[in-house]
Amino acid sequence: MSGWRSLSVFRHTAGIHLAGLVGLVAWLALSRASPVQVETRLVCLAGAWCSLGLAWWLAKGVSGGSLLKILWTWALLFRGIAFVAQPVLEDDWFRYLWDGRMTATTGSPYGIPPERFFGDSSVPEPFQHILDRINYPQAPTVYGPVSQLAFWLAFLAAPGKLWPLKAILVLADLLTLVLVVRFAGPRNALLYAWCPLVIHETGFNAHPDSLGCLFALAAWAAARKQDSPWTVSGLLAIAGGVKLTGLVMAPFLLRRHRLRGVVGLGAGLALLYAPFLWQSGAAVAGPGLFGTDWEFNSSVFAVLSAVAGSAAARVLCGLAFGGFVLWQAARKGDSTRFDLVFGVLLLLSPVANPWYLIWAAPFAAMRPSAAIQSALAASALSYLSGLHLGDPSLGAYEHPWWVRPIEYTTILATAAAAGLIRLRTPRPETPLPQ
Repeated sequence: MSGWRSLSVFRHTAGIHLAGLVGLVAWLALSRASPVQVETRLVCLAGAWCSLGLAWWLAKGVSGGSLLKILWTWALLFRGIAFVAQPVLEDDWFRYLWDGRMTATTGSPYGIPPERFFGDSSVPEPFQHILDRINYPQAPTVYGPVSQLAFWLAFLAAPGKLWPLKAILVLADLLTLVLVVRFAGPRNALLYAWCPLVIHETGFNAHPDSLGCLFALAAWAAARKQDSPWTVSGLLAIAGGVKLTGLVMAPFLLRRHRLRGVVGLGAGLALLYAPFLWQSGAAVAGPGLFGTDWEFNSSVFAVLSAVAGSAAARVLCGLAFGGFVLWQAARKGDSTRFDLVFGVLLLLSPVANPWYLIWAAPFAAMRPSAAIQSALAASALSYLSGLHLGDPSLGAYEHPWWVRPIEYTTILATAAAAGLIRLRTPRPETPLPQ
């Protein structure tokens, strides 16, 4: 019997390595195929998702220690490829490099749109190249003070180069993986370690969400250990200082601390923003514009906007999300599904970029959900816009009519199918590891 078991373990282990090899080929193809069309890039990402799905299915037959070594080996290889590759289908990183220079040279990147420097001969030539490629140059920056600190540090290490920022973000991503392994166990941690969305949007495209995600997860872990309210609120403030997205966790993590938690969170945010406000006094100009004018890849918001208008849709979606948060926060115990919270936020948001789902990824690994995993995968379809398709009949960030129906129908159909399966085979929910 032990011989058969050893053979089974060997087959599962070999299968996971084979899945890793499939993922490696997919990531190499994505990193080397710079001139290809967006459809080919999406095929590469689909290959990486197939790699993850196969590995996770086979991982049930491998012990924790052995699986952990395999998990880390391939996770590091995937991220190594992403680190040295050029960004894919994204140009936000030009803004990051520009913001880093602005902080270093003026003390604050806020309040002054990049277009004000067009034709300025004092801007060094490498940064003129960067300046010409910033999207929405008429808008001031929207990124929080902790993101700006990362951009500034990257500038100090190598002005105009992306690799220092990638190093910071990939390190944050790996530290997040350490926490996910601790709380989810090796098999479920695969869902984060090999997650194509995380690797693509962090390692390739250098979106700073992985930095905020690390501190959000650390705040969650501190709240579970019942650490002091100052620790929890401080970590949450840092997460919110990367992007305001992190603050949606506050009603859940600070509810037992109440006033002390709110005071700690407010004080933390004030300390983070204070140096920039002192320099420019306009730290909220960019986020304010973003919150009132922009729309991309929305679902519920798009439907409501078509019926009631953009302004009414923003109010209705805001009220709906506020009601959802209050309902979830009123529940007793440690049962909040933060992957669901971030998922609902994006369903109701006017802007649903795929990298926003990085915030949900570690929590989705702890309590695996077919619906959330399908959202992480299907969000890549949002790259099928006029800019990447080269379709002159579409605006740069406009989708063909069929993209969003396929994207969101895939997610809803997966959720419905998973719900039916659960109804037919009821099982108690597995509690999180202590």
